[in-house]
Amino acid sequence: MANNAVHSTVGGLAGATSTLALLDKVDVEEWGWVLLGSTLGGIYGGKLPDILDPPSGGPNHRSTGHSVSANTVGLALYYSQIGPACENYCLERIKKAKKEESDRDRIIWSIALGIVWGSPAGQISHLALDGCTPKMLPL
Repeated sequence: MANNAVHSTVGGLAGATSTLALLDKVDVEEWGWVLLGSTLGGIYGGKLPDILDPPSGGPNHRSTGHSVSANTVGLALYYSQIGPACENYCLERIKKAKKEESDRDRIIWSIALGIVWGSPAGQISHLALDGCTPKMLPL
């Protein structure tokens, strides 16, 4: 059964990997910061189901935070509404920071963009790992 360290590691890798296909939306000088953010976002997303349903000594803690239906609805809402809005906002802020020559703001918003891109992949990785256990996931 996957533990916290496994969920963090796989979540971070999933977050970073999922972002590779999106890097063409930012300039090369932001890539490292975006990948850092997506790795952090993936780690957070990889822990999110256990944050919502804290482990209580075993796999029997799985409830709404691990449910297939709740996560499907939540991720669909994220990918259709929340994610694109946050992505556009971060991209606008990066463009503004470049215009104003503010490296600090450019870095902050590049990391934030990575978090937006990496978090859902981390969450999906957590569900995939838990779905492969004998206890599986609740509907």
